[in-house]
Amino acid sequence: MPIDVRTITFSEQELREALFGFCRATGRKVPTAGLPPLRIALDGDSSVVAASDGAAASVKFVEHEIAAAAIMYCLKNGIPLPRKAKKSLRPSDDGGISLAFTVGRAGEQSEPARETPGKVASSA
Repeated sequence: MPIDVRTITFSEQELREALFGFCRATGRKVPTAGLPPLRIALDGDSSVVAASDGAAASVKFVEHEIAAAAIMYCLKNGIPLPRKAKKSLRPSDDGGISLAFTVGRAGEQSEPARETPGKVASSA
């Protein structure tokens, strides 16, 4: 089966908007001045930290929260998303993140389409 990979890249500003919307939707507290600049670490602990120079104003988001925020942002802005796809995050070159959707994997076999008399076969 071919592998279909789609990527949606969020700039740092769009990621900030997505995370702020996530905080509002989940009731998570945000510093009164809003989210400070982001520091993205999607390797070891897969997190985004919104931190200013002072540690008192930092907010940490783990990978599933970042993905949820990105998906909520897409839904709010009418960006279509594949439902049945493996989702993964990675840092983008401009200080934001990329949300990748992968459908199909090497070695995975789909069931052959079944034919019904008088109907066109479908493999959906």
